[in-house]
Amino acid sequence: MKKDNCVVRFFTLIGADFYKMFRSKSFYIIFGVLAGYILLDIGFTALANYMLKEILLIEDGSICANPLFADSLSYGNLGLFLVIFFAVFLCSEFRTNTIRYKVSTGYSRICVYFASLAFTYAVALFGVALCCIINAAVGIPVLGWRHTTADMQNALYAFFALLPFVAVVHTLAYSTKSLGITLGVGLPVVIILPGILGIISLFTQYSAGVEWFTRIVFVALQQYIPQALQAGSEVFPYLALNASLCYILWTALFIAIGCLCFIKQDIK
Repeated sequence: MKKDNCVVRFFTLIGADFYKMFRSKSFYIIFGVLAGYILLDIGFTALANYMLKEILLIEDGSICANPLFADSLSYGNLGLFLVIFFAVFLCSEFRTNTIRYKVSTGYSRICVYFASLAFTYAVALFGVALCCIINAAVGIPVLGWRHTTADMQNALYAFFALLPFVAVVHTLAYSTKSLGITLGVGLPVVIILPGILGIISLFTQYSAGVEWFTRIVFVALQQYIPQALQAGSEVFPYLALNASLCYILWTALFIAIGCLCFIKQDIK
């Protein structure tokens, strides 16, 4: 009976977060801008195809790929919008004393923390779904079925790569309670870190002495699963397993750190 009560409380907290989200202007503004960006991305891709197809001879008449999924979903376009939304939404719970109310009304801190974490992953999944829906509804008619679906195949893998990223942003918000710190650290992670890791990996990929770096750090923060798909059937299982384990391990580490900081935090 007590276990059932804990489950009910857990989903009650998640429902409360969704209720608050749907009543917040930031949700509609941020995800509305994301939707607008996707439409612009599709439009510019179609325009580039039209302008360049007469210069370069391509059999199917298509020379540009919609880069939304293929290149930078986890640490680029969608990640940028998610870090802004999560920073605003999660930090507002401390500013409006929502967290203090939840704890004071009998909810355990662990329940509060993991309910909020589950909510953030649900929102991240919603972001991926929004990208897929718009690309399917607009991208396929404009760019063609083969053109768009080739990029959309990476959506699931991109969401998997988002696991540690979302955990980092949630940990920042719940451990610092500061909008400035969460944005100040989260935005450089989403914008700068992938490029830095890419450059380091480029110079160290043939060095056995730093193989641990590319195996543990770089793989954990980049979309190696889509790249593994293009590497061939013999290489894919190894790279996919390597990336998957890194995603899971880093996610578990960030979640543990965030939970520990929140439990010991003085909530006033």
